[in-house]
Amino acid sequence: MPNWVNPTSRAQIESALDKHMLYGQMQSGAFWLLRRNGCTKTWKTRPGEFQIPVKCGFSCYGTVHEDNSYPMLRIAASREDAEHA
Repeated sequence: MPNWVNPTSRAQIESALDKHMLYGQMQSGAFWLLRRNGCTKTWKTRPGEFQIPVKCGFSCYGTVHEDNSYPMLRIAASREDAEHA
């Protein structure tokens, strides 16, 4: 049984980011800790859409949004937990 879960909603993603428990899978297959890099952007006309800027490592950055593939994100207590399936 894995020690991680895939996020299914914006609330889970934001909670995991605030607790430093959100890991993202890189192209190499390794999971890195994602950190918030700004505030969440939402729209009044499209309430289901959001964008959360994140960073990992020294020079890697990106955005988590509603159509990201959530299987690439994991909520885990440590990097080791995130990598073990």
